[in-house]
Amino acid sequence: MTKQPAFVRASKPDQLAAADALFAKLQPRFLALPGVRPGTGFGSNLGLRLEGKIFAMAVRGALVVKLPRDRVDALAAAKKGTPFVVGGRAMKEWIAVSLAAKRDWPKLVDEAHRFAQG
Repeated sequence: MTKQPAFVRASKPDQLAAADALFAKLQPRFLALPGVRPGTGFGSNLGLRLEGKIFAMAVRGALVVKLPRDRVDALAAAKKGTPFVVGGRAMKEWIAVSLAAKRDWPKLVDEAHRFAQG
């Protein structure tokens, strides 16, 4: 069974609030793009959707984005993020990036948006 990384499992309330605030601050830039709407991620997490499909969300103090599997693997290998785990299973095209890497968040959301466009 694959576990979530410690930074996702053990986020403190202030980290959760900071991550949600940062994600909310990023949203207007993407909501101005055609087809992008706010929505929830997996459950009640803040998220961004393109044509109804989720591509970015804030989850337990981390940014979670959908990217090509090889990009997820490369980010994980470079220790820039950890594959996102749902129900003990790593999602192959999803990566969780901690608040510590918040400078990378805008670029990663942009990358996820481009991936969602096909």
